[in-house]
Amino acid sequence: MIQDLDSHEVVAAHEAGHVIIAWGLRMEVEHVNLQQRTAVLASVRFGPGELDSLDAEGRSVLVMSGIAGQLLAGVPWSARHLNHDLQVLGAPSTSVQDSGLASARMVLEENEEAFHLVREALLDGLAEEVDSVDGAHLRLITQKG
Repeated sequence: MIQDLDSHEVVAAHEAGHVIIAWGLRMEVEHVNLQQRTAVLASVRFGPGELDSLDAEGRSVLVMSGIAGQLLAGVPWSARHLNHDLQVLGAPSTSVQDSGLASARMVLEENEEAFHLVREALLDGLAEEVDSVDGAHLRLITQKG
């Protein structure tokens, strides 16, 4: 079965990747917006100034973490997802993107249980059509998990 690139499974995996990597970079995740009115269905809202504090390597890992999440969950990804992340989070060079993807995949695999707990919480939020899921709630779920 081919999944729609905007399916709940794809969106939840993509955003869960960003959440887990952001935590690994010691960034605050305020919430995950689930009802965007833009070209993408969802986005992660980080704390004030968090993106500006990242060096090129950290930014690259964060940019590529959505795609890494989709790969870990075994759902499709597209250039549209990546292009959106590059536009919003900042476009590292192609060589840095490659290392960022490898690093993001490694971190997500090391934190696979937390990744799946966040993904499930986002899937629940998408199914219930809530506007957003609070970052503190996601953190609590992973600590209890």
